[in-house]
Amino acid sequence: VLGGVDYGGPLSKTQSTFATAAMDLRSFIPLGITGAFVTVPPLGLCLATFLKPKLYTKTERKYAKSSWVYTLVAGFTEIAIPLAANDIIRCTVATVCGCVVTGSIAGFFALELYTPVLGIPQWFFYNKPLVYWGSLLAGVITTAFVVNFLKSVSNRDIAAMDREEENK
Repeated sequence: VLGGVDYGGPLSKTQSTFATAAMDLRSFIPLGITGAFVTVPPLGLCLATFLKPKLYTKTERKYAKSSWVYTLVAGFTEIAIPLAANDIIRCTVATVCGCVVTGSIAGFFALELYTPVLGIPQWFFYNKPLVYWGSLLAGVITTAFVVNFLKSVSNRDIAAMDREEENK
């Protein structure tokens, strides 16, 4: 869950370190859960921009279009930072919700990851690849719907934000 709180910062690094250290105890579920939700924030926020583009600035939409592939290949949570920076509270609430969904599903089905890798290579080291994909998809969709709902009830003036970005 911590990956959804600080976007790859010290909290999520602590969780990743713990999950990797648990491998010494032959426990692979913590790493399976962590690996499953690490890409939820960037993929969820990218999906959200495609579902409701009018809720996002031109820069955010452009960044989201270019981030899909990089997120899948590299798998870093930090990719979400430019999408969350202008609206950190709503984005963080949404990414935490998505990570909780993914982590709960992965934990319930005892998803294990046998090596500490990210991105495409990790897909081949799960004990239950369908659980990985299902939990990831559920978290990404949750993130996208929650952030779009929260943004739709906010007073963000996207046109003014776009004008401000153009004047920089």
